[in-house]
Amino acid sequence: MGNVTSSVRGYLGYAPEASPADLVDTSPSDTEDEEEREEVTSDDVHLEPVEGISSGDQPNNTQAAKQLEGKCPNEGLVWDIDITDFNKPATQNTKGKKKKKKAQDAQTNESAPTKKHLSKIAQAKLINKGIPYTPPSNQATSELMGQRKVLDLKRWYCMSRPQYKTSCGLSSVVSCWNYLFSKLGVGNLRPITQEEALVILGFHGPDFSAIRFGPFTGNATLMRWFRQINDHFKVRGRTYYLYKPNGLNKTYGVTSESALKSLKAGLAGDETCFIYHCQNHYFCPIGYEDVPLLACDAYRCPLSQEEVETWILIGDPSRKHPGMHCKKWEDVSTDLNCQNPDYMDIRRLEKGMMKRNTKKVGGNLHCIMAFQRSHYKGIKDIRDSLEVGAGGENNRNEPASQSVICNKRVMKVIESEEVPSSNSESECMSESEDSSD
Repeated sequence: MGNVTSSVRGYLGYAPEASPADLVDTSPSDTEDEEEREEVTSDDVHLEPVEGISSGDQPNNTQAAKQLEGKCPNEGLVWDIDITDFNKPATQNTKGKKKKKKAQDAQTNESAPTKKHLSKIAQAKLINKGIPYTPPSNQATSELMGQRKVLDLKRWYCMSRPQYKTSCGLSSVVSCWNYLFSKLGVGNLRPITQEEALVILGFHGPDFSAIRFGPFTGNATLMRWFRQINDHFKVRGRTYYLYKPNGLNKTYGVTSESALKSLKAGLAGDETCFIYHCQNHYFCPIGYEDVPLLACDAYRCPLSQEEVETWILIGDPSRKHPGMHCKKWEDVSTDLNCQNPDYMDIRRLEKGMMKRNTKKVGGNLHCIMAFQRSHYKGIKDIRDSLEVGAGGENNRNEPASQSVICNKRVMKVIESEEVPSSNSESECMSESEDSSD
């Protein structure tokens, strides 16, 4: 009986003289009553409905007890078991199925436009309706688009990434040298590693990460390292400031427009590499893109500089930043034209213009440096070629003294281009700053 007590429905009544505690009590003293209840069969018990009481109403305990008086050994207790719940099929969890069906319907109807979507499309189609218009045709080719979107993958391959801690300057020099002189770029020598370059420059390994490059790494330091590596491999190159509008070694007469023109010309060719000195970091511009100001000019070529906005692609040797940045030339020019204590971090433009905690006012170390390779082998070969040319057919009528004077002037120009003055180098070293990731 205990198994179906939760499903019991029907009549429950108690005799007036019986209390609920007496009906529930199953102590050993009631064993005689239990034996009598077991002897009672279904034929001995006859249930009579109580008039005026329906099966769903609460029965009157007194009346039910009087009706059953003398007919049941346990007077006042009767029940009727409702087993309809037993035959009822088990309920299923339909919530999960409804959600799954809803998701499937949403997936199937994802491409189907809604009424609101269709109304917006119809409204958009009504704009400029009735105005005669013929869409422009274009004859764009990959060669023409290549003039606006420049990226030499060899420059990207030569990026020495990742760098050692605060070795961004050396890593950038190695990247430029590998592009100019190694087979990884446009040269014919084997590529070198950062470790090999450090050994050539006089540093001792193998724990190069313990070297703090920041305190002694400056703009002139990178130029000197480039020349030392060239001398070690017996190749020739030159380096100079492409654009440095403020501070020592300022590039007088170079404007932002002319600097951009020179930068784009160098990136479009294969004779020049660049290193951009920004806030506590060095990295290498490797390409650019001229984005038209108007959407209708997306495939129109060629376009003037006034019709486009130039974005510079910059390869970063630090693994803590994206391998390639894309920055507006306008932002780059703003960074280079700042003066202490104002400065801008080109890699974190979201911070905007900031101020350094320094007493120094004016000047700026940020700049763009150019690194080029030279096709001649050395000064001696140039002198020999000039001496041979002096006796050629074109110079037969020219006095020998004038030829010698001309040769001496050319040699002075070459020597001045090859070796930067020691004064300018010491000035750059004096304003060197820490460079880090």
